Amino acid sequence: MPKVVRVQAAGGPEVLKIEELPLPQPGQGELRLKVHAIGLNRAEVLFRMGMYMEPLNPPSRIGYDAVGVVDAVGPGVTNVKVGERVATVPNFAMGKYGVYGEYALVPAHSVAAYPDVLSSREAAAVWMSYLTVYGAFMLTARIGKGDYVGRQRQLGLHRYPVLQARGRHLHRHHARTREKAGSAQCGQRSRGGD
Repeated sequence: MPKVVRVQAAGGPEVLKIEELPLPQPGQGELRLKVHAIGLNRAEVLFRMGMYMEPLNPPSRIGYDAVGVVDAVGPGVTNVKVGERVATVPNFAMGKYGVYGEYALVPAHSVAAYPDVLSSREAAAVWMSYLTVYGAFMLTARIGKGDYVGRQRQLGLHRYPVLQARGRHLHRHHARTREKAGSAQCGQRSRGGD
């Protein structure tokens, strides 16, 4: 039986337990992934502690970011075939579809091919960090071409290539408050020079 990691209760790392469970069979719109690598991120820590936006209902699967080979597909899956290398895209219920394990079920719409130049480890590490940046800046704040974004060390280096590739400018100062950044509202955009 394949090994999986499950959360037994809200708490620290000690609540994570390795268990052997029967090989899961994909249902409608799902696929089974033979996991080659997983990524670790803050969302999973918050989930394990019972502090994430998705409620923890132990015992629970855990994990968003995984890379592997499609091992089986369920009815209705047409976007991917058995044998394809894919990475999960973190847009599913972690407690139901967690990917920490030797095998994982995920919705078929939650996988994407990744470039051959990335190893499994590299591909597993990029989704959450870069999608967080893209979602926050491009989709939520709607930062446009020519907009300026202030740098803050605690937000991570992930956003710099994402923003620069999309024609955005980065201020070189480190704003400590919204007022110092020239913003009276959260998410307000700054236009113009430094």
